[in-house]
Amino acid sequence: MLEGKSGIVTGAAGGLGRATAERLCAEGARVALIDIKADELDAIAAGLREKGFQAVAIAADISDEADTERMVRAAEAQFGRIDFIHQNAAIQIEKLLHETSPAEWDRLMAVNLRSMFLGARAVIPRMMRSGGGSIVNSGSILSFSADQILPAYVASKHGVLGLTRAIAVTEAYAQARIRCNCICPGDIQTPMVERYWQASPDPAEAQVRTVAYYPGKRIATPAEVADAVCFLVSDRSSFINGAEIVIDGGVTAKCY
Repeated sequence: MLEGKSGIVTGAAGGLGRATAERLCAEGARVALIDIKADELDAIAAGLREKGFQAVAIAADISDEADTERMVRAAEAQFGRIDFIHQNAAIQIEKLLHETSPAEWDRLMAVNLRSMFLGARAVIPRMMRSGGGSIVNSGSILSFSADQILPAYVASKHGVLGLTRAIAVTEAYAQARIRCNCICPGDIQTPMVERYWQASPDPAEAQVRTVAYYPGKRIATPAEVADAVCFLVSDRSSFINGAEIVIDGGVTAKCY
């Protein structure tokens, strides 16, 4: 499905980012894996190459302008072009608003939102020159709802959805065949969700309560969300632009 395409996945050392990179490679794409965790990233990329996939690890701080430009330039030099970017890197702070420091707020916004501005800003001119591309941003069901112990995260994910729409409606980008969409997953079986449960007074009870709220009585696997990213990166989604793709097992459809 993705033979001949090359691109970038940020947060590739984490649960969803790693699953997405693996799935993209399995579909034939050439993938630059980006994360700040250099050792973990190297091991994941090496494992993909051992399977015959084309993958390269590029350690970078995606909240830094110079580092973002460096990683995009390195990926382009490696593969010759950038057809897609999955902007997935994010952090979470499990605190009430009045307990969140300005420094924590600024760091989260830098990783979760500023990075997506910087990444899009770096790849769009390249995509315009090469005939188009697909930008897939990782939002959340918290892009249109809220959680009291995640105020900074909620604000950042609302911003991600807004940025996605702003990019999508820019006529110069759309006419250059550049699309931008946002995946909005619910809870996923990742270390980030585990940390959320651990921040609760009773982690075991928090996990049971979370899972029980879902109609199917389970949360998503990273692979299930990665499938949606692959679709949005592919030419099969060529007229999908500015969409929020909800991947939550029906949880946001509930009224109680």
